[in-house]
Amino acid sequence: QQAAAAGSGRSAAVGRGARQRWRTIVATLLIVVACVLAPLSVVAIWTRNQVTNTDRYVATVTPLASDPAIQNAIADQITAQVFTYIDVQGLTTQAVQAVASRGGLSPEVATQLQAFAVPIANGVQSFTRSQVGKVVASDAFADAWVQANRVAHAELVKALTGEGGGTVTVENDTVTVN
Repeated sequence: QQAAAAGSGRSAAVGRGARQRWRTIVATLLIVVACVLAPLSVVAIWTRNQVTNTDRYVATVTPLASDPAIQNAIADQITAQVFTYIDVQGLTTQAVQAVASRGGLSPEVATQLQAFAVPIANGVQSFTRSQVGKVVASDAFADAWVQANRVAHAELVKALTGEGGGTVTVENDTVTVN
């Protein structure tokens, strides 16, 4: 009877030892997971505060409006966009042809004026670029830059957080601008 009692005590100790080993493994695994997730949660909270704070975003992008490299890039883009819709060289050629067809110019004079189409187009484009550059360097542009970025960021935050009610909406993997 003593041998039977000793054997059952030993099997109970082995069962307890196996359970204890599993508890140790699970506890260690949970500690490792917590150690990995804790820094990630801190980074996620910091990122959320950085991304969703419109005032902080505007404070970050406001100096860009006064950066000469940014101003030049914006002025170049605006000028290029304007001249995708206006063909100054073509308009000059059409004007010369229209005047010549009505008999207002001799063929020689019309040919000589056609030669001025490219320099006129270049001059108009250069003048437009300098005027756009002046506008982009003004305080009014800096104010418009701040306002545009403030509105755009607020709309982006609404779209990303799913708050809705903005001009930008995200539904079924589709971004829509109203």
